[in-house]
Amino acid sequence: MKVYLLFLLLVLAATTVIFWVERYNDRQVSYWQPTPTPMMHNHTFYFIGLSLVLILFAGLRGDSVGSDTGTYKIYYMHLSSYYEPGFVALQNFFAQHGFSFTSFKVLVSFLTVGPIMFTINKLSPYKFLSVYLFFATYSYFYSFNIMRQYVALAFILVAVYFILWVIKHPIGKYAICLIAIIVTYNFHKSSIVISPLLLLGMIKMSERWQKRMLIIGAILLVCLPPLSAQMLSHIPGMTTILKFFADGDSPFMQNRSGTLRYLLSFVKGGLVFFMLWLANINKASSLAEQYLYRVALILFILYSFKFNAPAFTRIMQYADGLLIFIIPFLLSKIEQKKWRLVLTVGVVGFFFVNLLAGLQMNIGEIAPYHITK
Repeated sequence: MKVYLLFLLLVLAATTVIFWVERYNDRQVSYWQPTPTPMMHNHTFYFIGLSLVLILFAGLRGDSVGSDTGTYKIYYMHLSSYYEPGFVALQNFFAQHGFSFTSFKVLVSFLTVGPIMFTINKLSPYKFLSVYLFFATYSYFYSFNIMRQYVALAFILVAVYFILWVIKHPIGKYAICLIAIIVTYNFHKSSIVISPLLLLGMIKMSERWQKRMLIIGAILLVCLPPLSAQMLSHIPGMTTILKFFADGDSPFMQNRSGTLRYLLSFVKGGLVFFMLWLANINKASSLAEQYLYRVALILFILYSFKFNAPAFTRIMQYADGLLIFIIPFLLSKIEQKKWRLVLTVGVVGFFFVNLLAGLQMNIGEIAPYHITK
């Protein structure tokens, strides 16, 4: 059995056992408390240990593990300024001070895994389900390949935490949004397609309008074909807009065919729809809960378009990363125990298939995994 698959199975097995021991207890989960909680209660030690394992496993991987890792190494060794300013500054600082590329991979893994695990521990009402989703959305393995993008994603997740911390401040929440947009853009410019979502989530809407948006999204999900390059090429100026965040002259507008890709987006959208429909979010809900519900609603609209071209799949990768704690949040707001259980089983089962599909296709070229020499 390949080393990476054995490691994955061990981590998932341990996480699953802990998750089922800690699961619902037949009570409504108290979501996101701004006051500190005891260390052992929020499993901080578990997350520190797991984070160290995941950081080292990703950071010490061979230079051929991850389809872009070799390119990153070349740019690192030549002090290239090809990438975004924030990433280049970090890269060149380490290279100029004599650190090896392996050390730099460990640092990037720390900047990816650390913030994501911190956010899960602080925000997720079902923490071990979030850990499972970190793997099952394929986010952890994507980070072996598109390193800059997943540092940007990690910063977006941390920004959500700080937004919720100051959600009642009339200026602070917008300041954090703007800082997050600027910082993440300087690590991967594709973040400009998702980071403004943090600002959009600030727009308040009535329960009636939320239901209308859900219905509109459901119609798009069922009736709209996968949004492809051919469809968008007829919109004036769309190509120019997309080149704004594409990498160099890459063929970002070409289609990625495949029924599987369409079905994955369709099912993700369907699961999020049912959770949004059943979640008990109303005027009495906290500002933090209302904000996260609106963010989840925007994610559902994105899934309803079923993007099916390389430039647009970046949106889905960011959206999947946000689902790591958005799904547990929505589940915690479903009062009916039966529906909560049915949707949890659906989420676990579907994303396990999603994980197997990613491993089978070796997305990001993570196999065969080997430790760097």
